[in-house]
Amino acid sequence: MAIDGVLLGAVLLGVGLSIGVISGFFGVGGAFILVPTLNILGLPIPNAIATSLAFTVGVSSVGGYKHYRAGNISFPVLAGVAIFSFVGITAAKPLLLHLDRINLAEKYVQYTFIALLLVFSIGMYLEQRGCRFFKVGARADSAGNRIAPRAMNNAARTGLRIIFIGLFVGVMKGFLGIGGGFILLPLFVILLRMEAKKAVGTSIVVLFVSSVYATILYFIAGEVKIIVALILIGGSFAGVQYGVKAVEHIDDRTLKLLYSYFLFLAALSIILKQIQLDLISVIYTLLLISLTSIYIVYRYYFRPDPKTGDQRMV
Repeated sequence: MAIDGVLLGAVLLGVGLSIGVISGFFGVGGAFILVPTLNILGLPIPNAIATSLAFTVGVSSVGGYKHYRAGNISFPVLAGVAIFSFVGITAAKPLLLHLDRINLAEKYVQYTFIALLLVFSIGMYLEQRGCRFFKVGARADSAGNRIAPRAMNNAARTGLRIIFIGLFVGVMKGFLGIGGGFILLPLFVILLRMEAKKAVGTSIVVLFVSSVYATILYFIAGEVKIIVALILIGGSFAGVQYGVKAVEHIDDRTLKLLYSYFLFLAALSIILKQIQLDLISVIYTLLLISLTSIYIVYRYYFRPDPKTGDQRMV
């Protein structure tokens, strides 16, 4: 389904604004929702992927700076994940371009999106319910006494997890064109036990660093639609500032819960596309991102503080 002219420009501007809010709030680049949206609006998968990566550079630069000012960044994790993501990106990009040449890119990209969104939606929901996928920290002996683990073993395990996260996100970035934020946030919380707000800030800066590299690769290949990317980035600049400030007024548990719901609902938009309901998929996707961004801004930015009655405007 293709949309032309002024209407397309207005839609892209609104999409950029909404994803900007979502990006600042959840620490995501927004490409996991932008790639299928651009594809639904008529861009071929390679162009949708490359353009979403360019958009991620713009939106994550603003969000990353805001989170840096708020102290929400772990620099050791940032450095490790960013470096190893370059390896994954370089390995995955040729695979996507090969699948596109044999007309299988759209099919495999959309199936992979659906699987990842559902898996991480369930993972974050179980995490906020107290389910622990990895036992990190002190353990108990047969008598129930807590035994402190060896610091070196803990450091080694953490290092291996950082390497895994970097490689995995890099491969997904190169293959799907996602910034990786919707994967990074759950992995930082589940594998590294990071505080949700710090995971948000760190993930969005990782997005910026790795997306610059990925965008350069796709730009050289001639896949980036620059005008589309600039319209999206322009819309996102205002939205991301509201999202970053809104996250200051939410607790970790609620943030994880909202994120799990959002990922699940995002998966439904791609499923609608897969079963040939293109028009319904477009309407559903646009409603999802716009209503989510409106809810975030109203509930966690403009809504009066219940204790003081003052509006949460900064």
